[in-house]
Amino acid sequence: MASNTTETLRSVGTKISGKYQHQPLKSPEKEARLLELNPGDISTPLSCKIHSVDVEDTPLPYEAVSYTWALQNGDASLSSEISVEPTDTVVMISTSCENMLRRLRHTIEKRLLWVDMVCIDQSNTGERNHQVGLMKTIYSNSRCVLIDVGYHPEGVEVFEYLSLDPKKFKQKYGRDIARSNAFRILFSLRW
Repeated sequence: MASNTTETLRSVGTKISGKYQHQPLKSPEKEARLLELNPGDISTPLSCKIHSVDVEDTPLPYEAVSYTWALQNGDASLSSEISVEPTDTVVMISTSCENMLRRLRHTIEKRLLWVDMVCIDQSNTGERNHQVGLMKTIYSNSRCVLIDVGYHPEGVEVFEYLSLDPKKFKQKYGRDIARSNAFRILFSLRW
Protein backbone atom coordinates (compact mmCIF):
# COMPACT_ATOMS: atom_id res chain seq x y z
CA MET A 1 0.00 0.00 0.00
CA ALA A 2 1.42 3.39 -0.95
CA SER A 3 2.57 5.49 2.01
CA ASN A 4 0.51 8.55 1.02
CA THR A 5 -2.76 6.61 1.38
CA THR A 6 -1.84 5.72 4.95
CA GLU A 7 -2.38 9.37 5.89
CA THR A 8 -6.09 9.04 5.10
CA LEU A 9 -6.47 6.22 7.63
CA ARG A 10 -7.16 6.80 11.30
CA SER A 11 -5.45 4.34 13.64
CA VAL A 12 -7.70 3.10 16.42
CA GLY A 13 -7.00 1.10 19.56
CA THR A 14 -5.34 1.26 22.94
CA LYS A 15 -3.01 -0.91 24.98
CA ILE A 16 -4.52 -2.83 27.89
CA SER A 17 -2.22 -5.43 29.46
CA GLY A 18 -0.72 -6.50 26.14
CA LYS A 19 -4.09 -7.30 24.56
CA TYR A 20 -5.38 -4.94 21.87
CA GLN A 21 -8.55 -3.06 22.84
CA HIS A 22 -10.70 -1.84 19.95
CA GLN A 23 -11.86 1.76 20.29
CA PRO A 24 -15.57 2.33 19.61
CA LEU A 25 -16.33 3.30 16.02
CA LYS A 26 -17.26 7.00 15.77
CA SER A 27 -19.95 6.39 13.12
CA PRO A 28 -20.86 2.71 13.53
CA GLU A 29 -23.64 2.92 10.94
CA LYS A 30 -21.08 3.41 8.15
CA GLU A 31 -17.66 2.82 9.65
CA ALA A 32 -15.52 -0.32 9.82
CA ARG A 33 -11.95 -1.19 10.62
CA LEU A 34 -9.36 -2.34 8.10
CA LEU A 35 -6.25 -4.35 8.78
CA GLU A 36 -3.05 -3.04 7.18
CA LEU A 37 -1.01 -6.26 7.07
CA ASN A 38 2.74 -5.75 7.21
CA PRO A 39 4.87 -7.66 4.70
CA GLY A 40 6.93 -10.69 5.61
CA ASP A 41 7.74 -14.23 4.64
CA ILE A 42 5.84 -17.29 5.80
CA SER A 43 7.78 -17.53 9.08
CA THR A 44 7.88 -13.83 10.04
CA PRO A 45 5.56 -13.02 12.99
CA LEU A 46 2.32 -11.39 11.87
CA SER A 47 1.98 -7.65 12.49
CA CYS A 48 -0.44 -4.98 11.36
CA LYS A 49 -2.04 -1.62 11.96
CA ILE A 50 -5.79 -1.32 12.42
CA HIS A 51 -7.57 1.69 10.91
CA SER A 52 -11.15 2.86 10.83
CA VAL A 53 -12.73 4.06 7.58
CA ASP A 54 -16.10 5.05 6.18
CA VAL A 55 -16.84 1.93 4.11
CA GLU A 56 -19.40 3.75 1.98
CA ASP A 57 -16.93 6.44 0.91
CA THR A 58 -13.36 5.17 1.28
CA PRO A 59 -11.01 5.90 -1.61
CA LEU A 60 -8.72 3.13 -0.38
CA PRO A 61 -8.59 -0.13 -2.32
CA TYR A 62 -9.04 -2.82 0.32
CA GLU A 63 -9.74 -6.51 -0.12
CA ALA A 64 -12.42 -8.28 1.90
CA VAL A 65 -11.59 -11.83 3.00
CA SER A 66 -13.97 -14.72 3.49
CA TYR A 67 -12.37 -17.68 5.22
CA THR A 68 -13.04 -20.56 7.57
CA TRP A 69 -12.63 -19.70 11.24
CA ALA A 70 -11.79 -23.27 12.20
CA LEU A 71 -9.31 -25.86 11.08
CA GLN A 72 -10.57 -29.03 9.44
CA ASN A 73 -10.64 -30.70 12.87
CA GLY A 74 -13.08 -28.00 14.10
CA ASP A 75 -10.54 -26.12 16.24
CA ALA A 76 -11.48 -22.41 16.25
CA SER A 77 -9.73 -21.55 19.50
CA LEU A 78 -7.95 -18.20 19.70
CA SER A 79 -4.50 -19.70 20.07
CA SER A 80 -2.52 -17.50 17.65
CA GLU A 81 -1.82 -13.79 17.63
CA ILE A 82 -1.12 -10.82 15.42
CA SER A 83 0.71 -7.83 16.88
CA VAL A 84 -0.82 -4.39 16.40
CA GLU A 85 1.37 -1.35 15.78
CA PRO A 86 2.02 1.18 17.20
CA THR A 87 0.38 -0.06 20.41
CA ASP A 88 2.71 -3.06 20.85
CA THR A 89 -0.32 -5.21 21.70
CA VAL A 90 -1.83 -8.35 20.20
CA VAL A 91 -5.19 -9.54 18.87
CA MET A 92 -5.81 -13.21 19.50
CA ILE A 93 -6.87 -15.08 16.35
CA SER A 94 -7.58 -18.67 15.36
CA THR A 95 -4.88 -20.80 13.78
CA SER A 96 -6.98 -20.86 10.62
CA CYS A 97 -6.98 -17.04 10.51
CA GLU A 98 -3.23 -17.00 11.14
CA ASN A 99 -2.62 -19.47 8.30
CA MET A 100 -4.84 -17.45 5.95
CA LEU A 101 -3.02 -14.18 6.77
CA ARG A 102 0.34 -15.87 6.19
CA ARG A 103 -0.84 -17.14 2.78
CA LEU A 104 -2.20 -13.70 1.78
CA ARG A 105 0.68 -11.59 3.12
CA HIS A 106 2.98 -10.00 0.56
CA THR A 107 6.73 -10.27 1.05
CA ILE A 108 7.51 -6.60 0.26
CA GLU A 109 4.30 -4.54 0.28
CA LYS A 110 1.67 -3.91 2.93
CA ARG A 111 -1.80 -5.23 2.16
CA LEU A 112 -5.07 -3.60 3.20
CA LEU A 113 -7.67 -6.20 4.19
CA TRP A 114 -11.01 -6.51 5.92
CA VAL A 115 -10.83 -9.63 8.11
CA ASP A 116 -13.78 -9.99 10.48
CA MET A 117 -11.87 -11.75 13.29
CA VAL A 118 -9.52 -8.75 13.61
CA CYS A 119 -11.57 -5.83 12.30
CA ILE A 120 -14.68 -6.44 14.41
CA ASP A 121 -14.45 -6.18 18.19
CA GLN A 122 -15.43 -9.79 18.89
CA SER A 123 -15.91 -9.07 22.60
CA ASN A 124 -18.62 -6.49 21.86
CA THR A 125 -21.88 -8.24 20.91
CA GLY A 126 -23.56 -4.98 19.85
CA GLU A 127 -20.74 -4.05 17.50
CA ARG A 128 -20.51 -7.59 16.17
CA ASN A 129 -24.23 -7.62 15.34
CA HIS A 130 -24.08 -4.18 13.74
CA GLN A 131 -21.00 -5.01 11.67
CA VAL A 132 -22.68 -8.16 10.35
CA GLY A 133 -25.39 -5.83 9.03
CA LEU A 134 -22.69 -3.83 7.20
CA MET A 135 -21.09 -6.86 5.58
CA LYS A 136 -22.95 -6.41 2.29
CA THR A 137 -21.52 -2.88 2.04
CA ILE A 138 -18.07 -3.98 3.21
CA TYR A 139 -17.87 -6.77 0.63
CA SER A 140 -19.52 -4.72 -2.16
CA ASN A 141 -17.19 -1.75 -1.74
CA SER A 142 -14.01 -3.80 -1.56
CA ARG A 143 -11.65 -3.93 -4.53
CA CYS A 144 -12.20 -7.69 -4.57
CA VAL A 145 -13.27 -10.52 -2.29
CA LEU A 146 -10.71 -13.18 -1.48
CA ILE A 147 -11.92 -16.63 -0.44
CA ASP A 148 -9.66 -18.87 1.61
CA VAL A 149 -10.85 -22.38 2.42
CA GLY A 150 -7.64 -23.38 4.13
CA TYR A 151 -5.30 -26.05 2.91
CA HIS A 152 -7.28 -29.08 1.79
CA PRO A 153 -5.88 -31.11 -1.11
CA GLU A 154 -9.44 -32.20 -1.92
CA GLY A 155 -10.48 -28.56 -2.20
CA VAL A 156 -8.69 -28.32 -5.54
CA GLU A 157 -11.33 -30.68 -6.94
CA VAL A 158 -14.16 -28.35 -5.89
CA PHE A 159 -12.65 -25.34 -7.63
CA GLU A 160 -11.80 -27.37 -10.72
CA TYR A 161 -15.37 -28.67 -10.77
CA LEU A 162 -16.68 -25.11 -10.61
CA SER A 163 -14.47 -24.09 -13.52
CA LEU A 164 -14.73 -27.21 -15.71
CA ASP A 165 -17.52 -28.74 -17.70
CA PRO A 166 -18.88 -31.65 -15.57
CA LYS A 167 -17.94 -34.14 -18.34
CA LYS A 168 -14.35 -32.90 -18.35
CA PHE A 169 -14.25 -33.18 -14.55
CA LYS A 170 -15.42 -36.79 -14.75
CA GLN A 171 -12.81 -37.53 -17.44
CA LYS A 172 -10.04 -35.97 -15.34
CA TYR A 173 -10.97 -37.54 -11.98
CA GLY A 174 -12.74 -40.69 -13.18
CA ARG A 175 -15.83 -39.92 -11.13
CA ASP A 176 -18.64 -37.44 -10.73
CA ILE A 177 -18.17 -34.66 -8.16
CA ALA A 178 -21.02 -36.20 -6.12
CA ARG A 179 -18.72 -39.18 -5.43
CA SER A 180 -15.93 -36.89 -4.28
CA ASN A 181 -15.24 -35.93 -0.67
CA ALA A 182 -14.39 -32.40 -1.81
CA PHE A 183 -17.82 -30.81 -1.40
CA ARG A 184 -18.47 -32.62 1.87
CA ILE A 185 -15.19 -31.30 3.27
CA LEU A 186 -15.73 -27.77 1.94
CA PHE A 187 -19.24 -27.46 3.36
CA SER A 188 -18.37 -29.04 6.68
CA LEU A 189 -15.92 -26.23 7.45
CA ARG A 190 -16.93 -23.69 10.09
CA TRP A 191 -17.24 -20.33 8.29
